[in-house]
Amino acid sequence: MAEFTLRATPALAGAAGGIFGPAAPAGGGISIRALPEGDVLQVLAAPDAGDLAPSLAAWAGHADFAVRPYGPGQWFVIAPSTSRGHAEQLDGILAGQAAVFDQGHGRVRIAIGGTAVADMLAKGTAVDLDVTAFPVGQSATTLLGHVSVQLTRVAPDGFELLVLRSFAQDVWDSLIAMGREYGVTAEAPAA
Repeated sequence: MAEFTLRATPALAGAAGGIFGPAAPAGGGISIRALPEGDVLQVLAAPDAGDLAPSLAAWAGHADFAVRPYGPGQWFVIAPSTSRGHAEQLDGILAGQAAVFDQGHGRVRIAIGGTAVADMLAKGTAVDLDVTAFPVGQSATTLLGHVSVQLTRVAPDGFELLVLRSFAQDVWDSLIAMGREYGVTAEAPAA
């Protein structure tokens, strides 16, 4: 039997990178960056578990994890980098109150920023992205074009998308197309 070596490749390896559209003014334009692939834990609360948000926030705060509401009794817990293996630890802490699933292999994170980022994203989603209606820390599951994404405002002029791995390339290309009029700098991971 032939031997071969498996090699982990980021979902967006080989995606379009560079500058697209007009040259952005200093400090302006849109930046798109593929984030490192690490733990993305989905937490589903048991029907009688009550509010687990404080427990999740306390655990996540120790390791700089982000807790993002996904729906009633559902959260995504996002690792700050490529760290892995936290599902068992969190599952032990929440034993009987929630189920924890590692979604890191199936989800991709994309950071988007710039002074016109809300205007750009408005081309693809119906969510009101004004900072007063969608403040820093707010998350929403929405469509971006025809693809479901978890959209989180991480800064006044910054968002993070969480998208299923098989749709990541399509979302990446759509973001570049939506941002061309503002000037886009896209930073994909190396192949």
